[in-house]
Amino acid sequence: MYGQRGEYDKAETSLRKALEIEPNSAPVQFNLGLLMVEKGNAGQAEKDFRAALDLDPRLAPAAYNLGLLIIEERPEEGLMYCRTAYELSPGDPKYGYSFAFFQAQTGDREGAVMTLENTLKFNPGHLDSLLLLGAFYTQDGKVESAREIYQHALSSGDLSDQDALLLRSKLQELEGKKQ
Repeated sequence: MYGQRGEYDKAETSLRKALEIEPNSAPVQFNLGLLMVEKGNAGQAEKDFRAALDLDPRLAPAAYNLGLLIIEERPEEGLMYCRTAYELSPGDPKYGYSFAFFQAQTGDREGAVMTLENTLKFNPGHLDSLLLLGAFYTQDGKVESAREIYQHALSSGDLSDQDALLLRSKLQELEGKKQ
């Protein structure tokens, strides 16, 4: 509550008191990590996310945030944590999209495509995943595959009007492109 109002010092005090009462609380440790990110203290945030994962290795949001926090400085380790979040919660599209994005960034385009395809099985209307997968297909000369995923998403009814409009424009861009 304090953090949402920008009262970071009060939020930190409350979370530290909560840790005194319940030192083995992964959610409190995780929230402390999020607060440290907000405060710009990446080093402490990393320690807090790691502590949360030590307490609860199945806490996907902690793995995800730790992965995002460290990926630039330590890509392999960051990717490992993004993978962990995705594997713990494959139905969460932000985990699948982020993992796929960083897979591609680190040279595993084939793995990224597989991750996006799986993410879209759970969330056929996840726009970011659709656009990234469509871009990969198009770049790889698989224009018909890009068309198919866009058309499938449009027919699913899972898209907002704005997202549907964007996918229709992507389909128009594909007109005239050959397989």
